[in-house]
Amino acid sequence: GGSDLILMADDQSAAIRRCQRWTRDAFQKDSQLRFLVQALQASGCEIPEGFVRCVPCKQKAAGGFVPASEDRPHMVVLCADRLKFKTLVRSTLIHEFIHYFDLCSKKMVFTDCKQHACSEIRAANLSYDCDFSMELRRGNFQLRGAREACVRRRAKLAVQFNPNCRTPEGSTDSSAGPVIDVVDAVWHTCYEDRAPFDSKT
Repeated sequence: GGSDLILMADDQSAAIRRCQRWTRDAFQKDSQLRFLVQALQASGCEIPEGFVRCVPCKQKAAGGFVPASEDRPHMVVLCADRLKFKTLVRSTLIHEFIHYFDLCSKKMVFTDCKQHACSEIRAANLSYDCDFSMELRRGNFQLRGAREACVRRRAKLAVQFNPNCRTPEGSTDSSAGPVIDVVDAVWHTCYEDRAPFDSKT
């Protein structure tokens, strides 16, 4: 889950300040992110002050969406120390805001493996996650079918961290576990689902 990404620290390091600056820049200049925020608000999904937080992180992740608990509202966490370039901040924001859209507007439940897999497919596909330039930075040079391969790979990786979706204990074949099956099971419908961007005119 996203909650274990957070280190409780009042850190105002250069990485935190850079993350905050790039986040403000993304909200001002990225039309896709601005459209997504408007779609969330039009759906009645609140985006309170402090919804996006730049923090140092314990894990090797760019960020995470942290669903609300009894003592805190929903939030998006950006891992300041992992975000080394602006495009990654923009992509991570859109990715995590897609998760919020799916939870709030589409009423997806992330403890349900199929719904979680669907949201991960959508988030990877609708953000900049799998753009060619991002894949080049990861050392992936595949051209034919590259976007689909990237979305599939990233969705499977994300779903593996959901404790409800892991390969059964005792299994030695990680490629045959339920993570693969659940991403494949919802692939076509979720890869084609472009909401809320399909309403863009």
